[in-house]
Amino acid sequence: SALHEFRGAVRESGADAIAVLRGELEAVYAGRPANELGRRLRPAVERFQLSREAFEDIVLGAAMDLEIHRYRTFEGLEPYLFRTGSSVALLSLEIFGCRTDSAKEYARWLGYGIRLTEILRDVGEDLDRGRSYIPAADLERFGYSEADFSARVCNEAFCFAMDYQYRQARACFKKARAVLDSAARAAALSAEVMAALQERLLEKIRDSGYPVFERRVSLSAPEKLLAAAGAWWGWKPPS
Repeated sequence: SALHEFRGAVRESGADAIAVLRGELEAVYAGRPANELGRRLRPAVERFQLSREAFEDIVLGAAMDLEIHRYRTFEGLEPYLFRTGSSVALLSLEIFGCRTDSAKEYARWLGYGIRLTEILRDVGEDLDRGRSYIPAADLERFGYSEADFSARVCNEAFCFAMDYQYRQARACFKKARAVLDSAARAAALSAEVMAALQERLLEKIRDSGYPVFERRVSLSAPEKLLAAAGAWWGWKPPS
């Protein structure tokens, strides 16, 4: 979809390209898209009345990747989670017809859970790029040093720290469902399927013993099918 293309373009952008994307976003909302991506995005923006602020947040999240390579606390990380996760979830829910306050809170926590799962999955790859999204304070909490992290030491303290990240992500998925009211739930099935896939991935990372320095854990096609089917089967329309 045009939304995923936009997100992908932003993720792959450098500083110059981000400036171009900002200009194109303005052109899209003015009804005068100038490039192919903008022309593909404009019909969706117009049809679903998609939030410009959410698109701008996605761009801001990409800019943060260029400027910040390490986070001290979860509170410092939170704006990044919102911009790169919650804003995407919010746009998806708008396409599904969810625009209530409940849906916005659901998108917030769902986005947090998804991004925290991706961050846990990508620890090694992010270190290769010279960055980390695991808050330093969370490592210190369990006696795991920055030096050990940089050296990719996998010991008991590391596993405790990763388990803490796992629990935070689980809590975010739980909070998302807790705030979803019946009016928003009517259009939330697709989002719930997406959440189920990420939750299954989160469980697989934990069950594998957090091998995140060595490889990217992923779901097989049957695992994805089972997770999606479980979400579909467990979903109940509002009464």
